[in-house]
Amino acid sequence: MHRSKRNRIASLAAVLVLAVGSCVEPAGEPPGTTRVPIINGTPDTIHTGVGALVIDVGSGSVSLCTGTAIADGWVLTAAYCVADNDPADIMFTTGANAFDAGSEFYVVRAIHLHPDYTPPTGTDPVRNNLALLEVVGLTGVPAYALNTSPLSEGLAITWVGYGADDAGPVSGDGVRRYGSGMIDTLTLTEYTYAFDANLPCNSDAGAPAFAVVGGSERVVGIVTSVDEGCAANGTDTRVDAYAAWIDAVLAGSTDCDPAGGDCGDGACLPDVGDSFTCFPSDGLRVGEACDADVGTWTAAPCADGAYCVQVSDDPHDGVCVALCRGDGDCGADEHCRIPLFADIEDLGICEPSAAADADADADADAEDDAEVGADADAAEDVPAEDTAPPVDGADDASGDAPDAGDGDDGCGCRATGARGSAAWPAACLLLGLWAARRARRRRR
Repeated sequence: MHRSKRNRIASLAAVLVLAVGSCVEPAGEPPGTTRVPIINGTPDTIHTGVGALVIDVGSGSVSLCTGTAIADGWVLTAAYCVADNDPADIMFTTGANAFDAGSEFYVVRAIHLHPDYTPPTGTDPVRNNLALLEVVGLTGVPAYALNTSPLSEGLAITWVGYGADDAGPVSGDGVRRYGSGMIDTLTLTEYTYAFDANLPCNSDAGAPAFAVVGGSERVVGIVTSVDEGCAANGTDTRVDAYAAWIDAVLAGSTDCDPAGGDCGDGACLPDVGDSFTCFPSDGLRVGEACDADVGTWTAAPCADGAYCVQVSDDPHDGVCVALCRGDGDCGADEHCRIPLFADIEDLGICEPSAAADADADADADAEDDAEVGADADAAEDVPAEDTAPPVDGADDASGDAPDAGDGDDGCGCRATGARGSAAWPAACLLLGLWAARRARRRRR
């Protein structure tokens, strides 16, 4: 029964009329942004599954964001638009003009923020800026497919949103418009663009960016932030980086399995916090060479179920190695080395058993050295007349057990976050040789 819905629509419509030109910024909006929308945008009558989020922020004011229908009853938008609101404060409409009280408005039942959403603080930008809304009765409107393929710089994109079409004075809020641009640079989870006739701004927060991928139009990004004044550049959140999370929420689950099988052409890797997310992937197979410098990645180098591990002093010298939870995930001649990441205790990589043996031998040698050092320290505390004649080499004993985490052996196996050990240089060498043999077998 939606009698209260109609009452809220009436009250919100009245507020909207009063609030034109004075929209309140959503709490947590990125620093350096202003509430003006697609600059020089053109009215859009095609993307009727893109709608306005009308958000009651109290004191007789509302804010506007944009959302996209991606399935019956589901809308994708930016997390910072809704992070501080109750579902009852939000209405969704696909009308061409959000201020038209005669448009159909839908009630939001629930808000699902990305589990690693981080609002902007100081100079730190917003992260993982996506939210999914459960919307009551949202059926029969176009639902747009999400891109799941890696993107490329130079790709043409089209934004659709409900912001004003003039940066100053702000005018035209609440009308669905479109504008075009091009991807400049890519990271694993975002892309940037520069002003070129059109540029989204923050009444367009959460607005979709469409592009033709694989011959069809798909949502490739969600408007996240722009420069102050919306005059130079902006950033969108890539949806392909979060496709698994989106699918999981719609299906009732929120994590992928890093051992593989959940991400298709992507790769399941640890995200911020304790969650795992499907990232876009270059699809390199286990045993193939990869660039281990994470700072250069625009996609995960290795296919689902694998990770790029550094195997020499060169930070770019890596190999794709299978991820594992235990020895049962690895081959007969392999061992699961756990942990790979310091803060994830149950995830490791499959390495040749010889590397594990070398590690165990080196750890044993380190313990022997520590015992010799401890004996030497004890001997220094005994009166001279009670000491035995010195043993050759005893004067060189350290007296301190080597700390497995100290020092820099130059091997990226440890630099990735795996457990430090005196044997890691040997283990890395064996790992590299093993991977090279597997790659040669594949080429044959």
